[in-house]
Amino acid sequence: MKWNRVFILVTCLFFVSALDLFISIENISFSNLIFKLRFYRVFTALIAGGGLAICGLVLQTWFRNSLADPFLLGVNSGANLFIALGVFSVNAIGFNLGELSLVGLGIAGAIFSLSVLLIINRYFQNSVYLIIFGLLFSYLASGIISFLMTLGSEQELKSFLLFSFGSFEKVLGNNFILYAITIFIFCLILFNSSKNLNYLLLGENYAASLGLNLKKYQRYLILMVGVISGIIGVFCGPIVFIGMMGPHLVRFIFDETDHTKLVPLTFISGGFLAVFSDLIYAHVLGSSLPLNTVIGLIGTPIVGYVLLRNSWRLNNA
Repeated sequence: MKWNRVFILVTCLFFVSALDLFISIENISFSNLIFKLRFYRVFTALIAGGGLAICGLVLQTWFRNSLADPFLLGVNSGANLFIALGVFSVNAIGFNLGELSLVGLGIAGAIFSLSVLLIINRYFQNSVYLIIFGLLFSYLASGIISFLMTLGSEQELKSFLLFSFGSFEKVLGNNFILYAITIFIFCLILFNSSKNLNYLLLGENYAASLGLNLKKYQRYLILMVGVISGIIGVFCGPIVFIGMMGPHLVRFIFDETDHTKLVPLTFISGGFLAVFSDLIYAHVLGSSLPLNTVIGLIGTPIVGYVLLRNSWRLNNA
């Protein structure tokens, strides 16, 4: 472990978090701004980025595909589809769902998507097919959501459209406590299974030879990733690219394969990327662009550079 690089990464996280919290507060009440608005937004971003990055790391290890993440594999789309089903179709018949019901629907949608991917993975050995089917499922979910939106009122359409842009601004008070505690607990549970992820990285046959029950462990991963990505999807909307960028940034900086180190470092890197994106979104661009657009503008060159660098290394090995 290169501790000087760990220190730099953690320092960068604290720096962008402090900048996002305290920038341009001269004429605004300190307590009202920091603890009622910015505090929640910054730590929502940090936790969401860390959780999505860990989900991306797990999916990349599980499916042995460096492009796997909750957004690209359709996990976020599954969560959004189930939320839309709850919001538009249920409201159309006169029922109103509470926030906990939407959380449950988001988790169920994410787990459903991962279960479909697991079935596909059994029939197609090439992991590229997972990306293709993930994109196809995303397009299908988008089409169904567009149809469901015709059932909604003008206010529901506006709210869901804003939700689809992604935001760290709406998690406040008791919702923040529920959100933070749940994600931290499930991330810690995934950290405790780091050794099994190391076995899985070396191949399913090798993992099975060491006594790992693959079917049971895959169901376990579906539940863990589904809960984390589903909760983040409900509270923050479909956040793109963070799940892919976080693991790649850690591998680029540390050249590490041990998941006992990768998991916490990936949480830090994902949190840094999310908070940095929020800083650009809120203070540089003045919220003039959707959050996901900002993340895409930041993430595309980073992931492109890392992938080109890895390809160059393989070709010159």
